[in-house]
Amino acid sequence: MSAFTTYAERLTMWSNISFQVFADIVNSDRVQDLARKLNEEQLDAGQRSDGSSLPPYSQVTVAIKQAKGQQTAPMNLKDTGDFRDQIRLRLTKNFGFLMSTDEKNEELKNRYGSLIFGLTAENELKVLNEIIRIYEEQAKKTIRR
Repeated sequence: MSAFTTYAERLTMWSNISFQVFADIVNSDRVQDLARKLNEEQLDAGQRSDGSSLPPYSQVTVAIKQAKGQQTAPMNLKDTGDFRDQIRLRLTKNFGFLMSTDEKNEELKNRYGSLIFGLTAENELKVLNEIIRIYEEQAKKTIRR
């Protein structure tokens, strides 16, 4: 076995370990809560991840929401809160994305588009900065050992 083959194998091993560390951080409550909170703030403002606005509620929906004492404008996709409580940041080898595990996930995505999930560029940066902070904290703890 050549030195280059050994080096390539080690790089692959470290790449896999690095991805797992990154995935563990992304799946941490701290990052999940931040991503969900930021997505909720966007939805509370009636905003999709690309910055475009959700459409207004229909007159029937406005009447129902008024009777319940709920926000009627802008559209925020909140009735019981179950859909928004189930929003999670998912990570694959190629990309990360937000989705909800609630049963209304597909219905709402089909009606209002997949951009109801996701974060604006500004909010993505906030999540990435939090991931970096956690990674640095973990690295410092490891170095101190």
